[in-house]
Amino acid sequence: MLKTKLRALCSVGLLISAIALNAQVPNRFEKNPAKSPTQDSAKVFDKPVPKNEKSKPAPNTDKTPFYKKLRYGGTGGLQFGTITSVMLNPRVAYPVNDRLLAGLGLTYLYVSDGRFEPKLEQSIYGFSPFVNYKVYGPIALAAEYELLRAQVVKGFINGTNPVLGEEWVSALYLGGAYLPDESPFYFSILFNVLYDPLRSVYANPVIRVGVLF
Repeated sequence: MLKTKLRALCSVGLLISAIALNAQVPNRFEKNPAKSPTQDSAKVFDKPVPKNEKSKPAPNTDKTPFYKKLRYGGTGGLQFGTITSVMLNPRVAYPVNDRLLAGLGLTYLYVSDGRFEPKLEQSIYGFSPFVNYKVYGPIALAAEYELLRAQVVKGFINGTNPVLGEEWVSALYLGGAYLPDESPFYFSILFNVLYDPLRSVYANPVIRVGVLF
């Protein structure tokens, strides 16, 4: 009788142990097996980054409006005597980058020439797009195209009195300029490669001193 009871107790103990061990072993055939925190964190880090979330280059933060970058100024001149002249040349320029400066100038020139009888008087007007490119410090190459409406010499009467006619006169100036960053003043020496002694408004070379703020 005692042996029978001991066998029964041993059988019950073995059954309980088997149930406990079976509860601790995961079932590999489960549809959603239990996952350890380590496995979850590894999958989070292994997740590919979407293309639209990859690192992008820093956007251009320079949002200064176009008109605030413009520089204004120009040149002018006065001459009195046998030949009297008044010249106004307002300009506006845009710094494309640290080296290149492009702009447009307007020209008005009044000339009174007392060398002739009767005295010759005329008003000259026009425009001139220009570019300056710095090659070393403030030293720049300069180019300018000028188109002026002016009275030009068509011929002479008796070899002395000129015959004038109004027309558009072209000039192409090439040369150099001095454009310091620390000062608004600039200086340029330009040569008209289309110079015509009977038609060109200015003699060669043209020297200009002006300002751009």
